[in-house]
Amino acid sequence: MNRLILTVSCSMIALAVLACAGLACRADEAPQQQTAGSAVPDSLLLDSIAAQLGSARAVFAPAVLKLLRAGADTSFAYRLALDSTVQHDSKYMRINVTGYLRKPDYSSHYNARSVRKSLEFHRENDSLLALCERQYDVPKEVLTAITWVETRHGGYLGKHQVVSVYLCLAMADEPEYILMNKKKLADSFKGTAAERRNLERKIEKRSARKAAWAVDQLRALERMADSSGVQITGLYGSYAGAFGIAQFIPTSFVSWAVDGDGDGRTDLFSLHDALASAGNYLRSNGWNSTKKGQRAAVYHYNNSQAYVDAVLTLAAKVKTGAAAKAGSKSDSSAAGNADREAQPGSQDADSSGRQR
Repeated sequence: MNRLILTVSCSMIALAVLACAGLACRADEAPQQQTAGSAVPDSLLLDSIAAQLGSARAVFAPAVLKLLRAGADTSFAYRLALDSTVQHDSKYMRINVTGYLRKPDYSSHYNARSVRKSLEFHRENDSLLALCERQYDVPKEVLTAITWVETRHGGYLGKHQVVSVYLCLAMADEPEYILMNKKKLADSFKGTAAERRNLERKIEKRSARKAAWAVDQLRALERMADSSGVQITGLYGSYAGAFGIAQFIPTSFVSWAVDGDGDGRTDLFSLHDALASAGNYLRSNGWNSTKKGQRAAVYHYNNSQAYVDAVLTLAAKVKTGAAAKAGSKSDSSAAGNADREAQPGSQDADSSGRQR
């Protein structure tokens, strides 16, 4: 497939502007370094990109420009912005700076129902879980717990298109969206004016950080499409852009997702691949025999101590419950054997009482 600029109706002038700025390039060419002293101002670049996208999709021009500057293939950047399934939604640009006011509550993830459902999953998938435990040295109870907390073992995978999440979030540091987030803060925050100004500064910093992070995720999606053949516009997941049973973000997929079942595809919607990938992730990020290493690995999965507590608490309850179940089964089996030994007519003896 020719990987020059996507065939869209656009003016030769617009293409020339992009070329002068070093933004129109093939995937196999090194993108030119962007400098502050570029002869082409951002406003002209954005106008040129918007002209190529057309009025209906021009809203994505800032994201396309960021992708091109980050070295993305031109056709990839435009293909995403022009895909009709990719939606612009300001909810993906929301920046939360008041989360510290609410303590996260993960208790529902290790309540009686969660433990019961996790024990069922643990029992029904014992062989697969044991295989992953042997391969990655991560206990099967932990793999059971983390996939329950993430997606209820695949029961709830999310309905947000991953590309839409990141393409929108990549624009979070645009002035109009920073203003939007500041207005939302002003409408809901009850603190002092000084506290609000401090939070507004946090919005600006976090917006820049989140936008850069989103571009990194889009570049990872590009690598996924190129190397794994993943149909990325068909990926749906969480509000934050994680997908699959194990809820990986794209950079995590590129780094730690594995083809657990050996079918030649890495598919996080496949239970085997998801469990193996979660095991590989945790082992690669410090899981070991120490409590410190275990907590650090789970924290790397989700940067929340409350999340870590929930996963490890559920894992401990599953381990205890499974052991109790096994003990009860063993006791029952022993009692049954004793009964059979006392009854000559049982399946272990012939009619004369001799053992077969």
